[in-house]
Amino acid sequence: VAGGGYGPLCRLFGLVSDHLYAVEVVVADRRGQVRGVVATREEDDPNRDLWWAHTGGGCGAFGVVTRFWFRSPGATRDTEPDRMLPAPPATALTFTGEWSWEGMDHERFARMVRNHGRWAERHAGAGDKAAALYAEFALTRRAAGAHRLRGQVAAEHGGDRRLLHEFIGAISAGTSRPATLTVRRLPWLTAALHGSGEPAGDGHGHTTTESAFLRRRFTDRQIGVLHRHLTRTDTGVVAGRVAVNTYGGAVNTPSPGDTATAHRDSVLNVSHLASWEKPEQAPEYLSWIRECHRDLFARTGGDSALVPCPDTDPAGPDLCFRQNAARLRRVKARWDPRDVFRHALSPAPE
Repeated sequence: VAGGGYGPLCRLFGLVSDHLYAVEVVVADRRGQVRGVVATREEDDPNRDLWWAHTGGGCGAFGVVTRFWFRSPGATRDTEPDRMLPAPPATALTFTGEWSWEGMDHERFARMVRNHGRWAERHAGAGDKAAALYAEFALTRRAAGAHRLRGQVAAEHGGDRRLLHEFIGAISAGTSRPATLTVRRLPWLTAALHGSGEPAGDGHGHTTTESAFLRRRFTDRQIGVLHRHLTRTDTGVVAGRVAVNTYGGAVNTPSPGDTATAHRDSVLNVSHLASWEKPEQAPEYLSWIRECHRDLFARTGGDSALVPCPDTDPAGPDLCFRQNAARLRRVKARWDPRDVFRHALSPAPE
């Protein structure tokens, strides 16, 4: 929550933190004395800035959170309980698919990635008919064998299979269809507990990640960079991938300053991931992910990163918080002036 909170329903309903009404936090003052504080989003709440900081700028940077209260914007204490938050769909159509590296040359790879990006651009608007579809597309190293797609369609009133069919068709246009595609309808809670969030390390002992948000699809130059780093033969990296996840929709409805989550204009969420088992493999895997990330964004001068994905290479809160960084530093100075609660990406007291 304190890092924003995105997942399979965010394109429909926004981030989890968009529905945060109040937070209870144990804070430390200038003398080192601790106390509990409740902060709400009410305009006349003197502690409102502490609530605001936990709508995407938290992650333990201001104190110890002991309780959250959730209530969607517009809901009041008089609102019926079953209407205080968005109602999840009864079921979700989950899917997994693979595009084999076998027979996939640069041209086919480029067309597949370009198709995916164009679909994301077309369907990133709030209220778009495809907002119910959430997908994570893991572009893998050739040694891994196949690119992997997974996600869900949470369409309440039918049409989910048609939407999924159109999505798969859009990615595959002019290139190959997925070698495998598994589709299952599950109760929504089962799908949520099963998890369709970002894979965490593929069971390896060590994982590192770097993240970014895209306002537009990858350019053809960037697609070429991706292909080169995913197919290069001068490294033994196997479990390396670039995950390109659908974003936008209701996430982009609030203005950047409404909450501490500043990235409100993106169509895709990108994560570079590398996983390894033995400590001596670290230099090779770290070099690969750094070089891939550097080359991919060398011409963009990007200013985006996802704070729940701890990436200190380079360390810089401004990458995560953009124009909200200065305000977060002021909140930090008020509520944690001794910088007791900190990590490498937390804002420093102003």
